[in-house]
Order: sequence, then C-alpha cells, then structure tokens
Amino acid sequence: MQTPLEELIELIADRPNGAFLLIGSGVSIASTQNALLASWRGLLSHGVSYCVSQLGLDVGWETRRKQSLEAFEYIQVATDIAERLRAPNSGRFAEWLEKTIGTLTVKDPRLIDALKRWGLNISTTNYDWLIESRTGFTPITWQDQSRFTQFASSASRDVLHLHGDYRHPDSVVFDARSYYEVGRFDAVQQLMQALCLVRSPVFIGCGPSGLDDPNIGSLVRWCREKLDGMVRPGYLIAVKADVEEWQRILGSSQIRVISCGSTHADLPGFLEEIAIKIGQRRAAPRPAADSLSAAQPGFDESVKALLSAGSSRGLAETVRELMKLAKAHCQAGGRRSAWRAVSGRLERDGEALPIEERVQFTLELAEMLLSDDREEEAFHALLRIAEAVASQEISPTLRESYWSFRARCLKSMGFYSDAREILDRAIESSEAPETRARLRAERAEILFLQTDESIPEANDLEVGISDEMGPNTLLLESVTPEVRHALIDLRVMAMRGIIAASLKKLSQTIGDRTAANHIADVVALAMLRSEILHLEERHDEAREQFDQAIRPRLASLGSLSRFAVRQNYVDLRSQLQNADFADSVDDFYHLQDLRKIIGHRPSRQ
Repeated sequence: MQTPLEELIELIADRPNGAFLLIGSGVSIASTQNALLASWRGLLSHGVSYCVSQLGLDVGWETRRKQSLEAFEYIQVATDIAERLRAPNSGRFAEWLEKTIGTLTVKDPRLIDALKRWGLNISTTNYDWLIESRTGFTPITWQDQSRFTQFASSASRDVLHLHGDYRHPDSVVFDARSYYEVGRFDAVQQLMQALCLVRSPVFIGCGPSGLDDPNIGSLVRWCREKLDGMVRPGYLIAVKADVEEWQRILGSSQIRVISCGSTHADLPGFLEEIAIKIGQRRAAPRPAADSLSAAQPGFDESVKALLSAGSSRGLAETVRELMKLAKAHCQAGGRRSAWRAVSGRLERDGEALPIEERVQFTLELAEMLLSDDREEEAFHALLRIAEAVASQEISPTLRESYWSFRARCLKSMGFYSDAREILDRAIESSEAPETRARLRAERAEILFLQTDESIPEANDLEVGISDEMGPNTLLLESVTPEVRHALIDLRVMAMRGIIAASLKKLSQTIGDRTAANHIADVVALAMLRSEILHLEERHDEAREQFDQAIRPRLASLGSLSRFAVRQNYVDLRSQLQNADFADSVDDFYHLQDLRKIIGHRPSRQ
C-alpha cells in the first residue's frame, strides 16, 4: 500500500488537474524569512499600534486589544481595527494595507519556486502577492466570478485569493462583517465544493495553531466538517512535531497528514524534493506512447470500416468486433480513444447481445474508463446494467465482478462508506474462498482509509437487550437488495449536487415501497430523504418526513433499527434553530428498550 506522500507524488505527476494547492500564511512567513507582517497575529498587532499612532487613541485601548490577541480573539481585534480605519472603502484602510502587506518581499524563493514546478492550480488565504512576484501568475479574488469559475474547471495561471488581496481592499476578508458577507456568497461555497469534488486539496503553510487563524482555519474546518465523506482524499503537509496534533484535529476526515521534517526550516527543501520526484516521474520513458502513436491510425481506420459494414454484420456482431478492437487498443495505451469508440455503441446496441455478454462487455468498458481516471463515467455505465445483474440470469462470478467494480468506482470517488456496503454485497455474491478473501482485504483497506480500525457488528450492540424486544437486525440488513442499491446510488447523486433529481426519485421509490407494504424499505428511504432535506436546510420538510413516514412505522422495527432511527432524529432536531435539545433527548430516551441499552437517562440541565 502506498504512503500518503507516494500517493501525492503520483497524483501530481500523472494527474495535475486532480489536485490544487491551498496555501496558508506559513508559506509567506517562510518566503519572507519570518517577517512579522506575514502572520495574521503580527498584522493585527501592527494594526492596533497603527490605530493608536494615527488616530490618537489612548493607551488603554491598545492594551485591551493586545490582551485580546493573547487570548486568540483575532476576529474581534480585526473588527475593532476595521471600524477605526473605516474598512473596506476608506483611504486609510487601503493605506494601511499598502504599508504592511505591500512591503512584504520574497527573501527565500525556494518554496514558491518548488510549488510552481508542481504545476497545480494555486489558491491562498493570504492577502500578499508574493507568489505572483515569483511566478508571474495573475491574482484573482473571490469577487472575480467568471475567472474563478474557470479556475475550478481547468489548469490556470491565476492565483486565487480566497480572502482577497491587499490591492483591492473591498475584496479583503478581514473583520466579522466581511467574513459574514463572504460566507453568504454562495458562489464561493459552490466553487470550493466543486473543487473538492473533482480535485484533492493540498494544504501547505498551516500549523495546528492556524486553526485560530480565521483565514486558513475556516477552510480546514470547512473541508473537514462540511465535505467529509464526499471529497477526494486531501493532503496536509506539516512539521513532525505537529503531525500528531493535526491527526487528532482532523479525526476521521479524508485529509491525510504528511510530515515535511523536524522543523519549519525543512519545508522548502522538502517541497523541492517533491518537485524533483514529480519531474522525474513525468520525464520517465513511456514506451506505450510510441506504440500508441503507431497503433492509433490503424485503430481509427478499423473502427471506421467496421461501423460502415455494420448493417451486414448485425448489431450484436458489430458490438463484439468493436470490443475486440477497443480492448487491443487499450492495451497499447489508447485508453481514451478505446472507451470512446465503444461506449455509445454498447449503450445503444447492447440489448442485441445475450444478457451475460452485455454485462461482461460493460465490465470491460468500466475497466477502460477506470484506467483513464473516469470513475464517474464507469459508475454510470455500471448503473445501466444493474437490472440485468439483479435478474439472476448471470453467473455468480460475473455478479461478484460487477459488485467489485461498483466498489472500486465508489472508492475512487471518495465514497468509502458506500464502497464498503457494495463490497459486503460482493462478498455475499462470491462462491470462491480466495475471491472472498481478496474482497475482505479490499474492505479492510477501505476501513483503513476511513481511519476506522473496526466497525462494530450487531452482536456488539446486543448486550442488555432482552429477547422479547424483537429481532436485533440492523436496518440496512432488513431492506430489500434493490432498495439497498438505490440508497447508495441516490446518496451519490445527492453528494454530487444532483439534489432535485435525487429527492424526486426518493419520493417515487418511497411511494412504491409504501404500496408494497415493505416497512424497512420505506423507513430507510425516508431517512435518506430527510438527511438530504436537512443538508439543504429545509428543516421543516425534514422533520415532516420523520413524523409522517418514519414515526408511525417505528414499532414494527427491531430494537437496533429503532435505536439508529431515533438517534438520527435527535441529531436532526438538536441542530435545528431554536430547537429544544432537552426535549429531543427526552424523546429519544423515551423508548423503554433504548433505556435498557443505554442503562441510564441523562439529567436535564
């Protein structure tokens, strides 16, 4: 298994559009050789002194603000400075930024030069132009909607200043007001979500104390809390002494911590070493490229001739011959042209093939797509044969291969929990002991990536539950297979931002399963719909979903299922604005069987 550092080097070298840099104040501090004004704390300290000297404020005002800095009340101090300097549109505020941030210069260029060689899009929370001064790149801010949208979708020679740059004071996110405004600016949130869905964030220049810095701290928290479970793996480079603390802070998130050495002085050399390894990997001979250049014209001509003669061969035979050509060309290195040649034809004419052959060809297409880092397209290709797989007309070996491929796609997209569920299904479908062993190993790897050493089984939760309470079966074990698969697919849709379609499909499926009187199906689907509504801040609708679709069916569920549903309900109610948390907890512990599980009831405070 690769280390996080090896993963990062391979990712940057092979897929520079698969990651982006998120740079904190540590880069500016190192590049200026510890200039006081490069740090958030140093900048605020200067701002307090500047207000006193320029506005004639009393010493007591300065003392109180310096005490606030000692207490890490940075936003409050920044707000006080902004009010005194009438930020953001006053000349005095612009002058202060020019006299502080504007005076910073690069004294040690190694760090920025190394990052330029990485070839990634660069974003930063810093206000300065140090990166631009070394790279020649162009600064843009969160206000430049058209340009930062382009930044998210392609390689860019822009430096995205997520919290503004000093030469545009109205863009600088500095005090409580500006943080509130940028927090309400949906385009910024959508940009970060889009970036983290398709690229891995690489944090450089922030230590654990940086979480007290509202600039980098807010972004680390956002990636950790808001995108956990849906972002690609992220990477954070830190000194050895900070690694353990970062791991504690980040918890089970997908942000992986990489040590750069014993001290901050090791960072530039470490980044240079990575840049060298990236360059070596990119420059390594690729024999496949030569054979591909020779093979491509012949492949194009063969595909053209085959499709021209398609009517005489018949649909099924044309698809078979096309798959042969595509597989051979993919092995020669032409992955993209191979899957492009066969994808549309298989989707359109695949019904002409016997069902097992169509499934097999789709799995081969998915393999081509995965080899070209097209996991989403591979996932959707597999969805097209889901009904065929469920028909029981294919062999157990092929069915196991299907579930295994589904898990690989979900794992590649960062949906680890869903991949684990799919692997469970693949293990169930497998008959060969060696295959089951391999699938269990893949499942263990996913648990490792989630930083979960183990997942408690149902038996671990059965202590204290009396036999008369009903079957101790987890909810997902009670739903029908097709609904279990639908839950995974619809959750993936929602996490990719296809909210309306996922909610509509959930409503339709809930109606169908209600008519079929399958209680576990209805409850599981309604829980997912409620979760999505809650994330969309449609809290009343989420609570209504619980009250109408879930609460009347609780008595028919096993005790462990009731436990999970009730806990989900508490999480929902306790997060609603003005919710009475004590009543939520009281409602939760009202169930007699849950009191027996927990063993006690908390006192109200």
